[in-house]
Amino acid sequence: MVKVSGARMRVYLASHVEAVLEDRLHKGLDWIGFDKLIPTGARIAIKPNFTYPRYKQGATTSPALLKALVKILSRRTSNISIVESDGGLDAWTADHAFEGHGITKLAKSFGVRPVNLSRSDLVEMRLPVPGKNITLSLPRLLLDQTDIFITVPVLKTHTQTGVSLGIKNLWGCIPTTKRLLYHSMLPEILVGLVKLFRPILSIIDATWAMDGLGPMYGDVIKTDCLLISNNLGAGEITGCRAMGIDFSNIRHLRLAQTHGILPDENLITYNRPSDSVITHCFRPKRDLRQTLVHYGPFRSRVLSRLIYLSPLSAVKDRILSFAGPERLK
Repeated sequence: MVKVSGARMRVYLASHVEAVLEDRLHKGLDWIGFDKLIPTGARIAIKPNFTYPRYKQGATTSPALLKALVKILSRRTSNISIVESDGGLDAWTADHAFEGHGITKLAKSFGVRPVNLSRSDLVEMRLPVPGKNITLSLPRLLLDQTDIFITVPVLKTHTQTGVSLGIKNLWGCIPTTKRLLYHSMLPEILVGLVKLFRPILSIIDATWAMDGLGPMYGDVIKTDCLLISNNLGAGEITGCRAMGIDFSNIRHLRLAQTHGILPDENLITYNRPSDSVITHCFRPKRDLRQTLVHYGPFRSRVLSRLIYLSPLSAVKDRILSFAGPERLK
């Protein structure tokens, strides 16, 4: 279990980072004490948000940020993996996403290892969530072969979960392309994944953010910021605060708080006021299609199986096709 009570959490807020990204990232990592968190030679896994097969501002983690992070970390270790699973419903493979986000070139330059979790060695695990009997096949790499797990999400809203930050980014560590069948248990699964994978660092990419119909089709906002934390829960609180969103209104974050994953806000130390880096007020919203999904398959596993695995899936695809080919991805 991730224990946070009694410890001092540090969050570094960096603004105007575009022209000096590596410098701001390095200063932020130094400020949160990453040299004490990451032993020399540590086995590091970096989980970006590749919810699209190529870089898309406000939707996927910036290739420039990943390059800067790998460059800094490679001075401490040569054992760095960048991990992602295949897209939902086989929309694309993680290998295509690695190519589209420049990870293949990054691997050649710095010796990092792109790992498609959907094709990695898996272990059947019961999630450590009291009162819930949830078993998933999960990557052995993240369970047994990683010393430091770093989540690198994008600052954005989400039509179904409210926000998509460091904890929600772990959803992509479930290697099946049928992840959507588990949406009705999403809060419990995310809490279980945090406990199993134990992410240490949270680096929220807010160079470009997304508002409204996130995580894919919302309004793209240039915020030119980074939120760097030595504690996952502190990063979640800070991300919500920066967006002007009450984290207690987010189901999976409320549950995470009851499990001790989110710290007391009084224990978080900032290098500057947390509301000083982003002025835009974010508001997640749903169109009619997303509202139907939210109160249908997102809340009901039975409806999920009917809609996505039965002959009804053909009807669903025909309806979605009217929104244009990009929305089907």
